[in-house]
Amino acid sequence: FHHCGEYDTVAPGVFCGASVGTAVRHNLIEQMPHHGINLGASGYGGNLVEFNRLRFCCMRNYDIGAINCWMEDNSDPGGDESLQLERNAVRSGHVFRYNHISDTTGRRREPDEHSLTIAIYLDSHTSNCQVYGNILECNQHRGIRVNGGRGNLIENNIILDCGDEEGVL
Repeated sequence: FHHCGEYDTVAPGVFCGASVGTAVRHNLIEQMPHHGINLGASGYGGNLVEFNRLRFCCMRNYDIGAINCWMEDNSDPGGDESLQLERNAVRSGHVFRYNHISDTTGRRREPDEHSLTIAIYLDSHTSNCQVYGNILECNQHRGIRVNGGRGNLIENNIILDCGDEEGVL
């Protein structure tokens, strides 16, 4: 997948936001304005993302990841209550292993600000994920970021030259 999002700059290369138990394997994803792989906001995904090569993702946007997911409460007062997740609901998580991610660049809002482009971004209560055996290099802000989740296992990743805030937060 390459150069997706020419007309819609938030279009990912692969979107699995409504999937359960999907395997995303052996893809080359490059030259993306937004996410390379987006697992959306589903807390029931249980998806497997492995053996993918992602490079030059997140080129036009900020506060995103080359591989990105979030599991926040999508409460909508007028929406379908059966689709809403409570903030403390059990989430199945995802598995991210043996991926090689490099050169997420992003755009800065201000010249001295970080673009907040991350190789693997477990955003907004993403929980119960396994992140291991990945190679993350030359990413502008961080290798892995966890934002508000719990029960995530992050081990045996190689993180090289990922900005001022290298590593995991």
